[in-house]
Amino acid sequence: KGDGPDEFSHNIMLSIYSKARRWEDALGIINEMEKAGREISGRSYSIALTACSVCGRVEEMLELLEKMERGSVERDVRHYTILIGAYGRLGKWEEALRIFYGLEDKGLKPNHVTYVRVITVCAKAGKKDVVMMLWKRMKDDGVDEFGTARSEIEHFIEMDQAHEDVYK
Repeated sequence: KGDGPDEFSHNIMLSIYSKARRWEDALGIINEMEKAGREISGRSYSIALTACSVCGRVEEMLELLEKMERGSVERDVRHYTILIGAYGRLGKWEEALRIFYGLEDKGLKPNHVTYVRVITVCAKAGKKDVVMMLWKRMKDDGVDEFGTARSEIEHFIEMDQAHEDVYK
């Protein structure tokens, strides 16, 4: 609809703002698209969510997810994986885990990236039992086709063992 930049151009600007950690400008692009009556894709929202994530702007991310729902934009596992990462960067592993477990309620299935993200968040928080439970669940779900999560967990276990050896 209307004249002006297309979605591709908007997404380039969103990506630039995301990399520059200018979350306010990224949200401004989303608002500009909305005001111009342009359809905002899940891809555009993903980039805006990432811009907010790298700056720890979780409240703004939750608002974007609500805006997506109001605009009937399909939210997928990628959007929530970005949110899990944001909570992890803030040290809020319990919130990250809550989002992870809430995926099923939304009809979404965690993918490889989602598992690696939540496992990494919990590992950095030192939650060994949670990490092991998540790894088992991931294996039971048949998700770790690349072995990346396995190496993350093996690293965590090695570091945990080294920590225990030092403090014996």
